[in-house]
Amino acid sequence: MAREPLASVALLCRYPERARFYAAMLERAEVPRLRLVLGAGEAGAPASASGDDFSFSPGVDVTHVARAKGLEYDYVIVAEVTEAMYPDQVAARHLLHIGATRAAHQLWVTTTRDAPSPLLPRELVVGALAAP
Repeated sequence: MAREPLASVALLCRYPERARFYAAMLERAEVPRLRLVLGAGEAGAPASASGDDFSFSPGVDVTHVARAKGLEYDYVIVAEVTEAMYPDQVAARHLLHIGATRAAHQLWVTTTRDAPSPLLPRELVVGALAAP
């Protein structure tokens, strides 16, 4: 954020509870202009959540992939693209596509030590595993 103070960044998770987890960790790390965006009625959403809580201002929005549909960010991080989160199923493929197409400039796809999603291109996974 220091190099590009006007950038919009999204951290997209498969599920709202994972978005809450990441938002809490980023808040502890004192990430500036951090916003957890959950829709009205979603567990953990603020009482004031209306479903239209995206500010469209510089900063970091943490939310789940389905909430980001139709939006665009300068930079997008799709978190935990593992076999458990994004199995080889139509619904998971659809959500991964939504997340991956939200970035205007740069997309980061992260995984954990769990098996990567079978939806990721093999070349991407093999190259990432071989990197030091």
